[in-house]
Amino acid sequence: MKGEKSFRFCSEGNLILALIVGVGVGVGLGWFTFPYLFPLFQNSGLAAWVQALGSIGAIVAAIFIMKHQSKVQMEERRQEKKIFLETVSGLMEGIQTRLIAAKYKKLVASDDETWNAFEIDLSCLEVTNMEMFESKALLDAFIKSRASLNLIVKFKFLHKDAVQFPVIMRNLVKKTDEAVLEFLQESEVVKNSIEHRR
Repeated sequence: MKGEKSFRFCSEGNLILALIVGVGVGVGLGWFTFPYLFPLFQNSGLAAWVQALGSIGAIVAAIFIMKHQSKVQMEERRQEKKIFLETVSGLMEGIQTRLIAAKYKKLVASDDETWNAFEIDLSCLEVTNMEMFESKALLDAFIKSRASLNLIVKFKFLHKDAVQFPVIMRNLVKKTDEAVLEFLQESEVVKNSIEHRR
């Protein structure tokens, strides 16, 4: 990413340098050729043509600058979405690690360490900006993962004294793990699509 930023800086620097050199060359040529061309500029028809050509040149330069700025903005948006997706995927990988650990131990309501960790994970997912997701499939997988994790957290507080607590909780953990895995698989597809969009 650092290399991409420096490349973008170089291309912007090259653009500015090219504009300065172009203006300098134009002014220099004008300065040296003006005495010879001055009689021609007294012709009103030629002056109108020069003005028209100058206007066309200004329009072409404006279009070039707008295209360049549009490319820079698109690259910035691409980088922003890539960083967002890597952040959310990292969070989901952490959740998956905790879910796998939960599957292989005795699930009891008094295990505050496990349930508090899931509650913190849920808080992070609830503040995620869902408008940043690139595809509907990824958004659906995220919503399913968040809803399943929400069930785990709610069930722990509402049914901690239930006789079937370990069995029901194990099923919820398994269902959440499947949803998170689906999200991580879809996120890899989207990451690859973002990478190939250069």
